[in-house]
Order: sequence, then structure tokens, then C-alpha cells
Amino acid sequence: MKRNISAVVFPVAVCAFFALSVCFVYLKQVRIEMLNEAGIITGVILKKQNMYFTQTGKFLEFGDTPSSSELGIDLSANVFFTLMKAEVYGDVLTVTITNTKGFFKGTRSVSKFDNKNGMTHYEVIEKSSIPLPRL
Repeated sequence: MKRNISAVVFPVAVCAFFALSVCFVYLKQVRIEMLNEAGIITGVILKKQNMYFTQTGKFLEFGDTPSSSELGIDLSANVFFTLMKAEVYGDVLTVTITNTKGFFKGTRSVSKFDNKNGMTHYEVIEKSSIPLPRL
């Protein structure tokens, strides 16, 4: 009887280990994709804001919104980051994009841009509903 139990326990333990490994690999891949999307969206918003500044002499300021008709940006179809916010303090533009879906709901990307100095700050503030191992 003991031999039959050990013959079952080992394969079950191996399967559980592989299933857990697959979950962590998947979550790491999702995190990488989320961070890539944050960088791309931030770049697009800053490019459009810079073009707007060139035309009007000021940055466009707006609250949390999924789209801006003035800039020609719509984030509602994105996978992760679907809200954006632009704040202007003198010559400095602060752009915040927020993840509103999935495991990383609440994650924000904050960037500051100055026409004289370019990008002066970029930070991703991660929030997660699951504990992630930092590898």
C-alpha cells in the first residue's frame, strides 16, 4: 500500500510544480507586455503634446480620460492602460497613464517632460493583485 501512495504522490507533485511554474512565467510575460505598452503610450502622448505645443505655444491639460480629440489619441482599445491624465506646471508637462484592467489594475506610469530639457522623469508605479517574485 505504501508503494502505491508514493507512486501517485511523486507524479502529482511534479505536475503541481510545473503548473505553478507556468503561472509565474505567464505573469512575468504579462508584466513585460504591460511595461512595453506603458512606454509606447507615453511616447505617443508626449509626441502629440510636443506637436500641440509647437502649434499653440502651450501643453494641453486634461483630467483622467480615455481619449483626447485635440491630440487624436484614444486609449479605450488598449489592453492595459486605458486612462491618461496631463497636468501642466509652468513649462513642465506631467503625463500619467493608468492601468484599469487585469492583474495589474492600478499600475501607473508617470512621466515629466520639459521642452527645454526633454524627458526629465519616467516612473512606473506597479500595483498587483498577486505577489510576484522579482527575478
